[in-house]
Amino acid sequence: MEHEITNLMDFILKLLKQEDIIATCSAKVEEPYIYINFKTQQINKLIGYHGKNINNLQIIAHIFMSKLGLRSYKIQLDVADYREKRREQLIKLAKYAYNQALNKQIRYQLPAMPSFERRIIHNILKEKNGIQSFSSGNRNKRYITVVPNKLFDK
Repeated sequence: MEHEITNLMDFILKLLKQEDIIATCSAKVEEPYIYINFKTQQINKLIGYHGKNINNLQIIAHIFMSKLGLRSYKIQLDVADYREKRREQLIKLAKYAYNQALNKQIRYQLPAMPSFERRIIHNILKEKNGIQSFSSGNRNKRYITVVPNKLFDK
């Protein structure tokens, strides 16, 4: 599998170079994850607005590995600890949504986000009492709604 990971990293670096992003990367495997960390001077360009570039690159990386028959692996791309910083933001967002829904007794809708980010929020919210959360929407426009239990059946 080392050969496939090297091919994946070379492929991603070529894609980045086409976008005028010069980077290096390293990989770490902790089954079922393959973590690829980038180093670049163009961090913001690699991440993109709200993580759009790095998230799309991650989807491309997953498709690349699937084509090699390695579908069972999950790819996570990161640069400058973006994923950890984003996780902290998502935790704050989940707590904010919980407080808004419960204190105001309203359905609180979060913005659309990728499935791996929605999973983080759902995991935070499932530990909270008095609310339910669910995902709605289609494809890349799926979002989370947080609903107080009193309003859930209405």
